[in-house]
Amino acid sequence: PRRPRLAARCAAGSRPAPRKQTLKAERATPENFAPYGEVVSPTADGFVYSPGAGDARLELSQGTPRFYVMSLPANRGLGFDRITYHAKVTQCLACVDSSREWYLAVAPPDEERPSLEKLKVFAATGGTVLKLHSGTWHAGPLYAPPAVAGRPADGAEGGVAFYNLELADTNVVDHTNWHFAREDGLTFEVEPPDEAAA
Repeated sequence: PRRPRLAARCAAGSRPAPRKQTLKAERATPENFAPYGEVVSPTADGFVYSPGAGDARLELSQGTPRFYVMSLPANRGLGFDRITYHAKVTQCLACVDSSREWYLAVAPPDEERPSLEKLKVFAATGGTVLKLHSGTWHAGPLYAPPAVAGRPADGAEGGVAFYNLELADTNVVDHTNWHFAREDGLTFEVEPPDEAAA
């Protein structure tokens, strides 16, 4: 059975300020991203359907699929203090701007809480879709603000635009969160990979 929805724990008294940890991002490849999902890159027109070799295995049978352009705040930045999972759907994310570097923090699915030891950050650019397995813990998309990254804002109200494939009610009925700052006294900041984006 799937893990139950996690209930927030209350602690008496004041809490110390969360400690910030840096997570070094690595470039997402089909091999290193496999425990969390799939990397979908461009293929030639007419390419035969090949799950795991260019095509994503999708689970969209538990509701109405929703494909839309999601506009996120321009100043979202590279930090995060919480993470989420969707149990009923595979989610696909991609940046509309083909030159923008973006990041996704992930932890393996099927665990009651996100593993701090297995928490990783992957880097991708537009033109690459990251598909998350059902139940994969994830935080993001994350990215440097447009003024820092040198890329124009392309979303609604000056935001940053991403393609998103999930279910119509994913964010209403299938959205379990873990708050690192509250539960572990931690926040995280992404450090880009050493090599420049291609």
